[in-house]
This record gives sequence, C-alpha cells and structure tokens, in this order.
Amino acid sequence: MDNRPQFPLPILRHPFPARGPPPVIPTDDTDATPEASQPTANSTDDPVTESDDMGSSTSRPAHFQPSALDVLVTKAMLAKGVKLPIEVVDLVVDFAEYWPHTRTHVERPSRPNRFGTRPDENNFLLRTPPVGFLGVPHSDPERYTREPVKMLRLSDEHPVEQFQKWIGSPVPLVQHPCRKVVFTIKSRDQGWGGDSRDHGTYHGSWTWFEAGLERVDASGDCGDHCPDTTDQPAQDQTQAQGSGSSSRPRPEISLCALRSIRPEVNCDGERTHFDFPLNPADDKVQCNMTAHNEYITHVVEWRATDNIDPKSAEADELEKMGRGRASGTGEFVRNLKLGDTVTLWAKTRFQGWANNVESATVDVYWAI
Repeated sequence: MDNRPQFPLPILRHPFPARGPPPVIPTDDTDATPEASQPTANSTDDPVTESDDMGSSTSRPAHFQPSALDVLVTKAMLAKGVKLPIEVVDLVVDFAEYWPHTRTHVERPSRPNRFGTRPDENNFLLRTPPVGFLGVPHSDPERYTREPVKMLRLSDEHPVEQFQKWIGSPVPLVQHPCRKVVFTIKSRDQGWGGDSRDHGTYHGSWTWFEAGLERVDASGDCGDHCPDTTDQPAQDQTQAQGSGSSSRPRPEISLCALRSIRPEVNCDGERTHFDFPLNPADDKVQCNMTAHNEYITHVVEWRATDNIDPKSAEADELEKMGRGRASGTGEFVRNLKLGDTVTLWAKTRFQGWANNVESATVDVYWAI
C-alpha cells in the first residue's frame, strides 16, 4: 500500500486569486520606501522589520523575487517531480506570482520651482528593458534608460522568434508574457496654488505621471551615421535564462530602432511631434497631491488580471486616490508584447505648476 502523502491542487478550484481595486500606497515620509509586500531591490529573504500599533517591532521575511532560472527550475520540478501537466504548472506559477522581473530606477535632484516661467510640460523619466529581457540590451545603460527616442513611426515589428533568439531562452516564449507592472514614484507639486478646497486631495492637480510604450522597429535605425551600433555584443541573456551556455552573444538594440507607440508620433506637414493632449490620459498612473509641499511615495500596481470598468464605483475610488479612471482595466499590461519597453513620463500643465520628482522606479514582471 502506498502511504506517501497525496498533495491536493487547490489551484484547480481557484485559478485566479480574488482581488479588489489595484492599490495605491501613498506615504508622506520623505525617507519612505514601498511596503514590504511591494517589490524591493533585493531578491533575497532578508527580514523586514515592522512596527505594530503599540510600537513594538516584529520581523518577517521579505518577499522573494525569483530569477528566470529559479522559475525554470521550479516549473521543471512541478512537471517532472510532481507529474503535473504543463498547463497546470503554468496556473500554479501564475497563482503564486512566481515571475522573473526587471527593475529600472532613476533619481534626479529636486530643482527649484520656476515660478513665473513655463515648466517642462512633458518630461521623459525612464525606459525599462524590453519585456522578457533580463537586463539593458545596450552598452550604455544610463543613456538607454534616460534618453528619449527620435520622433519616428513604427514601420515593421520583429516576430516573436527574433526576440526568442536574442534572449536565448531554452523554452518557447509567448507573445504577451507580461503579468504585472509596478510604478514607485516619489514626488510633489509646487506646494501651493489651485482651488483651496482641493488642497491636500488629488482633485484639481495639474501635475501627474503617464506610462508610455515603445517597440523595436525591425527595419529601423537613424541611418549611416547612427551613434549606436547594432552588431556589438551586449549583455548575454543565455546563462541567466538557464540554458547553460554563455558563449552566444546577443546584438544590442539600438535606441534609434525604438519607436514610440505611446505617446503617438504625428506629422503636421513638415513638423513631426509627439501627441501630448492637454488633459491627463484616462489611464494616468498617478497625480500629485494638490498644493502639498512634502514628497509622497506612491506605489501603483497594474496587473494583467485587473478588470475595473472605468464607469464603475471602483473607478471612482481610483480617481479619489489620484489614478486615472481607466488605469484599472488591465489592458496596458495584457497588451504588452515580448520585446516592448515601458516608459514613464512626468506631466505638468499651466504656468506656476511644477512636478518635482525625487525618484521613480518601474518593475516589470513576466511569465516564462
């Protein structure tokens, strides 16, 4: 008689965890960091210290951030050791949110408010590595992260097979692998102005943040005098993806080959420009608290499983927290393709308003 324990599979009964509105976590401490349940810079089990209402401290393990190799090994153990079908393995991994991710972080010193002058209305903050890549595919990571792309339209996309080859993954990759994007922004406005009834709320704010999207043009660069080269070896993804070989170089992705999808590129006669509407987008990431002179750290999660109707009461709550009514639909994350890059823009409108950004971080999680 086989006395070995049998392991139930609750994932088959509950394929998706129940969720409320996607969180916005504001923190009014200038030294604040995201809550321990949010992504941290370390992928370790270092303890996190918390204080209860009585002021006593307790410790608990930090949320573990798996590498791509960790995920592949775990999936192999479930498939071969526990004999689960690969479809069930994928459900288990998604249920546990056991995904590799990249973190892109930028810091910039606060600049004096330029009262009486026109501020930067549309400020590019950062660019993430392409979805599915474990690092910046460029020899100059700082330039790749901080430099806006040229105003050129996308003409031809790479197939999934091309990104599969560049990444060097030992397993097939899907076209839409992204599962979650987390924005962590520490910022404030100019600290005064607007309707006094809006002070200390997110209503009436004219400083905010929006997510952008870029794709690699299969036929794109800026010509013979391109400052980037497309044939130099960059960081090799093969070893990190668990193939066991680090001898296969991957070409760089030239900045000149990236094309902006959001914001759109428009041509008015001989003038080419990004399309920046006056008002915030319906899916804006976050706005600053109105007329608040202390830095606040906001942590905003966008998930592929989000499904909030922009006309619902839940969207009303998002708006009260400073988010766009359409920021909880999940469409942005679900539509991200393998090789897409996420960008973050700081927005300001009208004279006297200033968007002071101390730091910004974007974490992108995807399934393999």
